[in-house]
Amino acid sequence: MRGLRHNAKAFYKWCLISLFVFCSRILGFLKKTTHRSRSEKDNDSVLIVYLELMGDLAIFTLVLKEYRRFFEKTGKKITVLISRNAFLGEALDGYDVMCVDWKSFWRHPLSAVKIILRLWGKFGMVINACTHQDLFWSDVIALSIGAAMTVRLKGEAFWESICARYFFERHLFSSMRRHYSIIVDGGSVFQGERCITNVLWYHVALFKSVCGFVPQLIVPSLSVSTNDFPHALSQEMIRRIQAGNVAVFVVGSGAAYRNWPVERFLEVARWLQRRGYAIIFVGSQDDARVYSSRIPTDPLFVDLMGSTSPSELVSLIRSADFIVSNETGPLHIAIALGKPSVCILGGGHFGRCSLYGVPGMNQWVYKERPCFCDNWECGVIARANNDASPCIDAVAIDAVVRGLEAMLPYCRGGSRKTNGEISFDAHLFKS
Repeated sequence: MRGLRHNAKAFYKWCLISLFVFCSRILGFLKKTTHRSRSEKDNDSVLIVYLELMGDLAIFTLVLKEYRRFFEKTGKKITVLISRNAFLGEALDGYDVMCVDWKSFWRHPLSAVKIILRLWGKFGMVINACTHQDLFWSDVIALSIGAAMTVRLKGEAFWESICARYFFERHLFSSMRRHYSIIVDGGSVFQGERCITNVLWYHVALFKSVCGFVPQLIVPSLSVSTNDFPHALSQEMIRRIQAGNVAVFVVGSGAAYRNWPVERFLEVARWLQRRGYAIIFVGSQDDARVYSSRIPTDPLFVDLMGSTSPSELVSLIRSADFIVSNETGPLHIAIALGKPSVCILGGGHFGRCSLYGVPGMNQWVYKERPCFCDNWECGVIARANNDASPCIDAVAIDAVVRGLEAMLPYCRGGSRKTNGEISFDAHLFKS
């Protein structure tokens, strides 16, 4: 029954997307007219489409910064089309940004038509930088606005191997790609035996194809000029944040089977408390319902779960000394801001959005298990019982403490400095 529902949804998506692509092909004869009548300014405009989540957008800013630098040197203006849910606020100041609610396009296709008409004929080049396979609307927009040059990644091999199980999605991938001017092959599924190709490799491969050289990835790639602290934060804690010795803990991950047990988070928090650190706990409203009652009453423990906006979270991460989390999204923001971090990893998509950063300053803690890179299949039983998956549950407190001990010298006032260059050999601490 589950397979039938999936195929029914996929068939609807296939029909709708195919209709859009077909219509854009019918209008294709207008391209030549559009190109001849288009102003020089429009020919020099580049649209970069990136409709993924906020954490993924934070990763992409490492390369986006280099796109802007390259195109500004060649006299071209870039516009970035992102998902409204991924907006990073003032951290994207300096970019010409457009936001769309692409998820609503499935229910209201006419809203997609409005976006396409708004963009029609305004760009000489479109770069579709989305790596996730099911973001079909990024393809529809890229192929339907009359650009002379359209460039796309072939796609992440890992997601392609999963989605290829379904006929309609597999057919849609192949039919879409035929219409691009250039398709860039970003690499294979695995870097090692149990490690998925890092998403940054795909962004670097796409950049090299467009610009002709490999970008140098330097943090910070995000900048926040003001402190937009949560309203629930006391003035005393704000002063403490500004003075130092404050850590941000992200205790949820959006799914119980990916959560490191909160009791272990609290043990790590107490270890830091004994060293003079205050801890701010953040998370979603769902995390607040599950975990807030377990946070002990303590002047050095502040519970802000369910009460921080995205911009407030970015401000907290920027202002704190470091962040500890088992959700990679906030970690990407921390790395893009040039902040120290410790991430507790499970193995479902091991390596895809992890194992990178500034060596020493950004730590990744995990426990190797046979289930790595299984798309969280190991968590099937855990999901039924609302427990942690075996690969995340196997990470020991001692391993996280070792990661902290290695990272702390890079914090504010620490003895170690970095050049801010991103490496794919970030220091790892196995449990």
